Amino acid sequence: MVSCTKIMKLFPKEINKIKTPSFNKMLVVLAQANQNICLQQACEQTGIFAHSKQILNHFKNFKLKEIEDFFLFSSLEILKLSIPKLNLRQIKLAVDITEEDYYGKLDNPYIWTRNPAKAKNGTTGHFKYLTISCTSKECKLILFNMLLGPGYQIDDLIPPIINEIKKLIKIQQVTFDRGFDNHKLVYELEKVKVNYIIFSKKNKATKNIFENIWIGESYSKIRTLEFYKLGDKYSCKAKFIYIKAFQFDKTEQAYDWIFITNISFKSIRHTIASYRNRWGIETTFRVLKQDFRIKTCSKHQSVRLMCFAFSMLFYNIWQIAKYFISTKIKAKSFFETLRFGFKIKFNLKYQYEKEILDFFSLN
Repeated sequence: MVSCTKIMKLFPKEINKIKTPSFNKMLVVLAQANQNICLQQACEQTGIFAHSKQILNHFKNFKLKEIEDFFLFSSLEILKLSIPKLNLRQIKLAVDITEEDYYGKLDNPYIWTRNPAKAKNGTTGHFKYLTISCTSKECKLILFNMLLGPGYQIDDLIPPIINEIKKLIKIQQVTFDRGFDNHKLVYELEKVKVNYIIFSKKNKATKNIFENIWIGESYSKIRTLEFYKLGDKYSCKAKFIYIKAFQFDKTEQAYDWIFITNISFKSIRHTIASYRNRWGIETTFRVLKQDFRIKTCSKHQSVRLMCFAFSMLFYNIWQIAKYFISTKIKAKSFFETLRFGFKIKFNLKYQYEKEILDFFSLN
C-alpha cells in the first residue's frame, strides 16, 4: 500500500497557508474526484463534506500566486526525492501552454474566447495554463503551472521559474514550441544562462533562405534580435538553424525546420531529436485529462487553478510511486490504493459504506 505518511511529506512547510486543518479531508475528496467524476459526486461518495461548495469556497480564498507556489514547491519536493533514486545529474524541460474547455457565459477575464471554427461539444471558451515539465526519459514530472490571464508577458514569467529549478538540479536544455518565438524571451533566456531550443515560425525572409538550401541540408546564421520595453531598445544575438525538407523517420513526411538555439548540435538528426524530446508532453497531458482531471463547473480563477494543480499533483505522486515501487502501477489501481490508504489513515467511513458491505456480505 502507498504510504500516506510519505505523501503528506510532499507538501512543504512554505505552503502551510493552504494546509489548513481540513486539508487532509479535502485531499481525500479530490483523490475520489479523480475517478472522472465531479466534486459534488466525490463529496456524496465520501460523505466528508455535505456539498462541494465547502471546498470551492475554501479555494476561492487563495490568490493565484499562492496556488502557483503551492504546486511549484510541492513538485520540486517530489523532484528532490527522485534525484537520488534515479541518479539524476541533469534534466530536460519543456515549456507549454495547455487549454481546458469551458462551457457557459464568458464573464470572467481569465476565460479566453473560443474560435467558433475550433469549438467542440458546445464549448464557448477555454482557460489557458502555462506549464513547465520535466521530459527526461527517466523522470516525467510537471513542475510548474500558472493560469494565464489577458495581457500576460510570457517572457517575464518563465525565467524566474527556471531559476528556481536550477537551484535544485542542473538543466540540460529547455524546449519551446513555435508559440514561444519571442525576441524578448530569447534575451531573458540568455541572461538566465540556460540551454534552449525554440521552434521558430516561417515568414517571407525564411522563404528566401530555404530557396538557397539543398533538400535534406541545413544552414546556420547568427542574427541580431531587437525589441522594445518601456520605450527602451534592447538587442541580443541568437543562432538560427534552417533545415530543409528533412525526413526524420521513414514513416514520416519531410519537413522544414527553423530553430533558435544556443546549443551546438552534432548533426541535423541530433538537432531535431533534441526538439522532439518535448513531444512526450502531449502524452502526459492526455493521461492527465483522462485519468487525473478534477471536474468543476466553477468559473472562479482560483478554483480552476487549484483543481488543475491538484490533478497534476496527483499525476506527479503517481509518477514518483512508479519510480519507487514499480513502473507497472496503473493510474486506476494507484488511486484505489491511495483512497484505501486515506480511509485507514484518517479513520474515514464513506457514505453508506456499512450498508453496501452488508448487502454483499463483505462485512
